[in-house]
Amino acid sequence: MTVGIIVVPQQHRLIALSPAAAPVLLGLNSSALYIGVALGGGFGGLTQEWFGLAPAELGLVAAAVTALTLLWHLGTTRHPAAPAAPMTPEPTSAGRNRTDRSPLNLSVSLGRCRRDGRPDQ
Repeated sequence: MTVGIIVVPQQHRLIALSPAAAPVLLGLNSSALYIGVALGGGFGGLTQEWFGLAPAELGLVAAAVTALTLLWHLGTTRHPAAPAAPMTPEPTSAGRNRTDRSPLNLSVSLGRCRRDGRPDQ
């Protein structure tokens, strides 16, 4: 009954990923949800038949499947990399920004910092 709570944020995320392909993405997402519901009901029925479980006993099986799915998700989810610090251009003596960061230009300019951040001597 509360499964629908995750649908709207998931659809919002899909639309944000590719607004131009939103109709296709939402259609595929809905199809995947319907397939999941159908497979869940089918596997539940097969579990009852194969193991002789009463409907009230399916809770443990469902909890085990949920735990395995959670472990699989945690093991396969990519974590975003930490953002790199932006490199700001150093002002030159003429007040313009230096955009060339080659070692030659850093070593030629007098009074500038070296690549390791310490001032030139």
